[in-house]
Amino acid sequence: MTNQKARLTVKPIQKITLIVVYVCILLSTVEVRAFDNFLPAVRTSNINRTKLNQEPRRPKKKKFTAVMKQTKLVPAGSWGGSGIRLIVEQKSVKIEYACADGEITGRLKTDGQGNFKVKGFHTRVRPGPIRLDEKPERRPAVFEGKISSRVMTLVVILEETKEVIGNFELKQNVTPRLFRCL
Repeated sequence: MTNQKARLTVKPIQKITLIVVYVCILLSTVEVRAFDNFLPAVRTSNINRTKLNQEPRRPKKKKFTAVMKQTKLVPAGSWGGSGIRLIVEQKSVKIEYACADGEITGRLKTDGQGNFKVKGFHTRVRPGPIRLDEKPERRPAVFEGKISSRVMTLVVILEETKEVIGNFELKQNVTPRLFRCL
């Protein structure tokens, strides 16, 4: 009779062992996330998955939700205002002030609201004759403004010193009165 009792106690352990082996096989072939809600105590880490020759769980990729800014090229042409002329060309923008010149290398583009902010160069012009061996100093500048209908507001700021060269209002296809330094 003792042999029969021993056999009866061995059989449930064998059943449990078979169930554990069966669950391990299932976990190695099925995504663990499906069992997370049902068997919270049985979780497999990335290390265990690697041991089971499965790819480790990767974090979910975030969806790219940035809205592309709409840009609009400013058409080639001239703009004029009090003491300033701005000429938009195909590949650059030329600016003439009373005693200075400006240049934006590249096309002038605005965002969806008509705003722009571009880098370029500001060159002060001295009065009087210019020597052949004298090169004017080109300084980096930021040209910032807004175009609304046929009116452009423009602020010119030197990058190094943050000095505001001027605030201008220009109108499209207007020829300005420009007095250059003499």
